[in-house]
Order: sequence, then structure tokens, then C-alpha cells
Amino acid sequence: LLFLRWLITMFDFIDHKEQVHALYGIFFSFLNDEKLGMQPHLQALLSLYKLFCPELVSITLPQKMKKWNTQLIIPASSANAQNLVVGGKMSRADSYSANEAFPVEQLRTFPQLLQNIHRLEFPSQMGSVLTNPLLLHYMNCSKDESVYLRLYYWMGQTLQEECTWCVVDNNQYEEEFRGFLETVYKAECFLQEGFPSCEEFLYRSLPLWDGVSCRSQILQLVSWIPLSTFSEMKSQLCDPLAQLFFTSSLYFKCSVLESLKELLQNWLNWHVVQLDSESDSQFSSLNTTLSGLVNGVAELINFVGRISTAALQLEKSHTFLLYFILDFYETVCDIYLKYKLPLLIMPPAGVFYPALLSMDSVNLNQLCYIMYRYRTNLIAAKENEMSKKVSVVY
Repeated sequence: LLFLRWLITMFDFIDHKEQVHALYGIFFSFLNDEKLGMQPHLQALLSLYKLFCPELVSITLPQKMKKWNTQLIIPASSANAQNLVVGGKMSRADSYSANEAFPVEQLRTFPQLLQNIHRLEFPSQMGSVLTNPLLLHYMNCSKDESVYLRLYYWMGQTLQEECTWCVVDNNQYEEEFRGFLETVYKAECFLQEGFPSCEEFLYRSLPLWDGVSCRSQILQLVSWIPLSTFSEMKSQLCDPLAQLFFTSSLYFKCSVLESLKELLQNWLNWHVVQLDSESDSQFSSLNTTLSGLVNGVAELINFVGRISTAALQLEKSHTFLLYFILDFYETVCDIYLKYKLPLLIMPPAGVFYPALLSMDSVNLNQLCYIMYRYRTNLIAAKENEMSKKVSVVY
């Protein structure tokens, strides 16, 4: 296996590739003898078969579908369905019967989406969904698993095939791939959540990434990785990022810190949204408990603290780097009051003392504000704890 990996890595540097052709018989014998695992395109087909004909597919397929809207019910309109407009004429969009599919090409306005949401016909090219706000709205409301399967597996296959650093001789398409990643990122911002296929792509491709190709787009996608167990994230996300972080330029370090700050903010915003939800059924479907969220957030903060301490030593406490580190801790210091999460983590000594002894007034002002917010959050946490103890006594 190590030889095969070495051969793939060095393939472009081999002068006489015709000699490698003699080994193809051995390679194909590996295909027959070795278990290669689940392939994305086969998994997509089997998932669709199991959805429509479950009796034909007996194996268990992994699913990473979002479940927040499983209890969602769109109420039927109480008003009498009348599609007549002024003058007794009907528009072309309203002329479809209740049982006829509504082509998405004729979808223009949000009211049209609401009127025809039960009979929309998705396009054959799922990529067009990412650039259509109305269809993204529909995805947030639909419980049809086939829609998600089509989009997620199409996206996963496209990311795998078009990745410029995972596929040989794909560098000429880097600009096109960069545009596709930008489209995926905008769709995630619109939906306020990351795609599972995008998360799997990042975990699979980050160990091979050079830190240069599509840098801003990759780091933007990192900020939308959903919360999961940190042990999985550490090996698949944090370790590859840390290797690039320590060996790259100052500006790359700042970009990584900005991406991790946005990742933390997205996790905390997700927590606030769940707290504000009044539906018990929605809470019962959550995969992440409060303790799991606290542990994941704490591990992420500690990870950033470790790499920040090392980066300040490598860059000799550069003012620009220190600004991004303190910007991250501006979010951390307000977790208890702003995001209602019972967690207070102070910056490590390797971050605090360089900021305290900095000759730059901006960094010193940042540190003073952070310490003030830490004090405010700590006092609020102690008062809350005391009030709970008093209520228990009485």
C-alpha cells in the first residue's frame, strides 16, 4: 500500500511511464482481491434504490442527512383555493392542475413557490439548485429525501472529480473549480448550515492540500463544518491545518485564525437558535447534546490557543498576527452572556503576556476589552450559580 501511494505521488516525475504499464496487471489484481470500501457513486445509486425499493437493498448505508425539519408540517390553506385573477383570466403559472408537476423553470417569485411547493419538479441538473434562492428555500422546507440524496451525492462526486490537487492534470481547471467552491459557500451561507458532502470532501482533501490552491474558498468552507466529536475533527481537520499553519506564511496563519473564528461563531449561533426554538419535538431530534457542544467548543478554543502560542513564537509576536488571535478571543470572552453557553476559557499565557507587553496600542486596547468582558461574564456566571444554590436551599 505504501508503494502504491508513493507511485501515485511520484507518477508525474517518472520519465519512462511505459515501464509502469507492465505493473497494471498487479494493480488490477488488487481491485479483485482488496476491499476498496464504499464508493460515492455506488453509494448514491444504492441509496436511491433503497429509498424507492427498500426490499431490494438489505445493507445499511451511512446517512448524514439533516434532521431538524423532520417534524415540519406545512398546513393546508384554510381559504378556498381560487386561482382567478382580475378579469377572470388565469396566469400561465396558475393554470396547472393540483396533480400536475410545476416546472422549476417557471418559478419566478416567492408567492409562486408557496402556491406550488407540493408539486415542484426539480431540474435534472442539480447544480442549478445552488444558484437559485427559491429552490434553496424549498430545500429548507422539503422532507423529500430523494432531493437531498441527489444534491449531496452529485456535489460529493463533483468535488472529488474537479479537485485540482487530488486529480492529476487538473490544474488547468483551477479557476473553474474556484468558482464552484464559491457557489457552494454562498449556498451554505444562505442556508446557514454546511453540506455533509462538502464536509466529507474537506476531511478527505485537506491532508493533500498545499495551502495555496483555492485558499480563500477552502478556508471559507471550513467555517461551515458542522459540530461533531472533536476526536474526528482533530485527525481530519485540525492536524492537517496545523501542519500547514506552522510551515506557511504569516498571512496564511491569519487566514486560518479568521476561518476558525467564523467556525466557532457558527457553532455558537447554532446553539442560540436551538435555545430560542420552542418546539420540543425539534429538540428531540438533535444529534448534539449540550455537553457535547461544550466539549467541542472547548477543544476548538484550546486548539486555537496552542497553535496561537506557537505561531507567536515563530513570528516573534508580530502585531498583525496578534490582532487576529485577540479577535478570536473577543468571541471567546463573551460566550457565557452573548451565546448562553456555560463555558469560560481564558487565553493561554503564551497569548496573554505577548499582548500585555505589546508596544502596539491597538493590541493593548483589544486585550483590555477582552479582560473586561471576561470579568463581566465571570461575575454573571457566579451570580447565576449563587442564585441556583439559594433556590435549592429554600
